[in-house]
Amino acid sequence: MRKIRSTFRLALAVVSTVGHFSLWQLTRPVVGFSPDAQLRWRNTWVRAWARSLGAISGMRVIVDGEPPKAPYFLVSNHLSYIDIIAFSIATDCVFIAKSEIEGWGGLGFMAKHIGTIFIERTNYQDLPRVISLIEENLAAGKGIIVFPEGTSGRGDKVLPFSSALMEPAARLGIPVSHASITYRTPENEVPAETAVCWWGDMTLIPHLVQLLRIPSFEAGIRFGNEPIRDSDRKALSRRLWQAVSESFAPVGAPAEAFFSSLVAQRFDGVQAGRTHSRPESAE
Repeated sequence: MRKIRSTFRLALAVVSTVGHFSLWQLTRPVVGFSPDAQLRWRNTWVRAWARSLGAISGMRVIVDGEPPKAPYFLVSNHLSYIDIIAFSIATDCVFIAKSEIEGWGGLGFMAKHIGTIFIERTNYQDLPRVISLIEENLAAGKGIIVFPEGTSGRGDKVLPFSSALMEPAARLGIPVSHASITYRTPENEVPAETAVCWWGDMTLIPHLVQLLRIPSFEAGIRFGNEPIRDSDRKALSRRLWQAVSESFAPVGAPAEAFFSSLVAQRFDGVQAGRTHSRPESAE
C-alpha cells in the first residue's frame, strides 16, 4: 500500500508540475507585458503549483505570525528540500539556492525559470553577481528568502549562519525578516527527523520516496514580529541567527509542543496563527 501511495503521488507531482509550468508559459503573453502584471501572475502560478504539491504529498502548513509583504529579504533555518514548497505556500517569494540545483534536470529547469537566484557557495568571486541580483529583485518588488546555514540540517538545532549574503542588506540598510521552520509526522510513522529532514549522506530519490509513503505530515513556520537591521553584515548575521534560534522548535518533542500550542490557542478563540492545508482551504 505504501509503495503504491508513493508511486501514485510521485506521478501526480510530475503531472502537476508539467501542467502548471506549461499553463504558465502559455498564458504569460495574455497576462500582459508590464513587469507588475508578470510578477503577479508568476506569484499566483507558483503558489498554485506549491499548493498542489502540498496537497499531493499530504503536507499541511501551519503558519504562526504574519508573513512579510514583498518586497522583503527573509532568512530561515533549512531542514529539507520541502522547505521550498512550504514557504511558497505561505508567501510570495524568490529563493537563493546553491548552484548545484540548476543541474537537477527538470527541477533545475523550473527553478531557473521561476527566478531562483543561484550561487556558487565555494566561489567568493560569484558574490558580487548574486548581490546585484538580490538588489534587482528587491527593486522589482519581490520577496527573497535565503537559507544562510548553507545546508539542510537534521532538525535538532540551527546551524551557524554565513554572513556573506547579508552584505546587500547591511550595505543598503534593508531590514531583514526572519522565520523558523519545523516538521512533525503522525504518531507511529517514521519520525520527521528521518522522513522529512534531509541531511548528512541521505540521497534525494530514496528520501523522496520515503516521504511520499507517509500518509501526511505537518510543516510549521513561525514568522518573527520585527525585522532586524544592522550596517555590519557579521553583526546582522549573528542577530538573525539568535532570533531564528529562539523561535525554532526542534523536530521531536519541542515541535510537538509548538503544533499543540497553536491548536490549543485556536480552540481558545485566539487567532495566533493561520493554517494552509489543501488548495481549496488555503487563504
